[in-house]
Amino acid sequence: MPDAIQPGSRIAMFDDPEAFGAHVHHAVARVLPLSAGGYRARVTLVQLPSIGLAMGEESLPRLYESETSPDRIYFRLRQTADPTSRLNGVEHQPGRIRIRRPGQTVVDVSPGPAVIRSMSLPIADLAARADRTFGRPPPVLLDDCVLIRPAPGRFARLAALQRDVFRLAAERPAALAHRPTAAALDAQLGEALLAILFESAPERDTAAACRGHAIMARVLDRIGAEPNHAFTLAELCGAGGCSAKTLEVLFRARMGTTPNRFLRLRRLWAVRRALLAADPRMATVSQLAMDGGFWELGRFAAVYRAQFGESPSQTLQRRVDSARPEHVSPSLRRPAALS
Repeated sequence: MPDAIQPGSRIAMFDDPEAFGAHVHHAVARVLPLSAGGYRARVTLVQLPSIGLAMGEESLPRLYESETSPDRIYFRLRQTADPTSRLNGVEHQPGRIRIRRPGQTVVDVSPGPAVIRSMSLPIADLAARADRTFGRPPPVLLDDCVLIRPAPGRFARLAALQRDVFRLAAERPAALAHRPTAAALDAQLGEALLAILFESAPERDTAAACRGHAIMARVLDRIGAEPNHAFTLAELCGAGGCSAKTLEVLFRARMGTTPNRFLRLRRLWAVRRALLAADPRMATVSQLAMDGGFWELGRFAAVYRAQFGESPSQTLQRRVDSARPEHVSPSLRRPAALS
């Protein structure tokens, strides 16, 4: 076990989707609620000697966009009891494992309260484990496979181990900080995963799906570069190199909403964070709204109230700072090893 890695776990609660996304380790995550109401999220993170596990539980329908670390490979398990979700526009069926290669961006859309369970490890470590056990790389990692359907018994074994780890994080976190225990769990998870990777048949994306991935990646990169810009549909089509009809279809399938509503929701949440962070003696709702790309202030106030259940001025007066990452309760602060 590398001395630099201290096994451990943490559980934290959030009411700001940006704060929740910022606390997901080994990935860059952005979360956008798709319906009005109070957002609540619980994240459980576990770091074993090599394998990292994450479980996110969220109260609202939402869009979860994440970009993976460039040196890790990710495995998302969908269990039968988990709520429905769509990964890049395709429903993730129970009993299947979605593989995410290093550096990939995936959009996960849930039509209701969401649960995500995933595990990851350095791709070099996975290759070394495979070489020690089988003398060669896993076949499904040699092509463009992104989805596998394991034998039910193999999947059940890996899912049970994953559940055991999350249960320990909730009930006996000290056990996960104990190096021998963490090492044993890491080895068992690795063996169960390798058995699946060497036995399972791959399911590959179609050529059309790959084109859709490329278009959406370009569009989202363009939006991310100017988060407060009021993009026109023509600008987004230009970024994606596609027609308006194609963009509309891709957004509905992959993002769970239209391009315009997606942009409006992003800007609304950005303004809300600015209002919560601002000093009401120094800032005004009008200025913060315009900074966020809203110029029709009466319409903005109505849309804001419908989304968050209060007026922008009420938010500004409250200055609710507790949702920020730096204000997580001390008992929930992340161990240094999980950064």
